[in-house]
Amino acid sequence: MTDRSNSPPSFETALRHQQFSAIDTFRRMQGNVLETFGFGPVESRYRVIASGSYCAEAVTVCLAAIASGSHGTKPTLMGHSLGGTLAAICAATAPASIGGLVLLGSPLCFRPDESPFRDALVSLLPEAVSESEPYPGSILSHASAAASPDTFVWSRLTDAFLSLADERARDIHARVERWALDEVALPGKLVREIVELLYRENRFCRGTLKVGEQIIGPENLSAPHSPSSTRLTS
Repeated sequence: MTDRSNSPPSFETALRHQQFSAIDTFRRMQGNVLETFGFGPVESRYRVIASGSYCAEAVTVCLAAIASGSHGTKPTLMGHSLGGTLAAICAATAPASIGGLVLLGSPLCFRPDESPFRDALVSLLPEAVSESEPYPGSILSHASAAASPDTFVWSRLTDAFLSLADERARDIHARVERWALDEVALPGKLVREIVELLYRENRFCRGTLKVGEQIIGPENLSAPHSPSSTRLTS
């Protein structure tokens, strides 16, 4: 990496971030409107038992806390989309800490010329992502929609149309839309590492991703055999 990632953002970048920050706010307002019509989140009861500031290490700490409070029963780690990619990275750093891993729509390989979505996304994102400021969530949302309109635009519109005749389907669609509108800014350092280390350099799939003092890849994704766990292979 070069020091460009730590330098102040250019005027053009700062202006783009301000524009997308405003879009973040507008999308959250749209979500709040849906919530006033009864489509807000319905949370199950929960309690926070551990937290941390950097994703893989923080999840590992939380897994250990869960295991210690459940008489040694190893938890199952689940993740969706980018969250699943980060969950897989965490699982690869400490495979013995989990009883199983469930990934939903979570890519682990970003090899060039094999995924049109990956290639389009990389071409749309800036060459140097600054760590100095948060990254508006709408930038990634718009880049994803431009890279794969079938997935992020047309399939959602098709689902909305097909849901019109079914009250339960309409309810589910509206709640998913409410969730998607809840844009939040991401730390610049996290975005830079995702874009550079995963999307552009494909380090996890190549087995060259360094997390802490470990070098990890898909070969590290395994869980010990037990009645409640299944071995995971790449």
